[in-house]
Amino acid sequence: MADDAVVVLERREGWVRALYQGGKAPVVGWLPATDLAVEEP
Repeated sequence: MADDAVVVLERREGWVRALYQGGKAPVVGWLPATDLAVEEP
């Protein structure tokens, strides 16, 4: 979902392996790095 937080687990050549915990079960997958925005706490 747009603007949902993820945890970055790994980065490789323009891709990011991310953990999303906003649903019923955690989901881990690869996303294009350009689809993510960094937000400082």
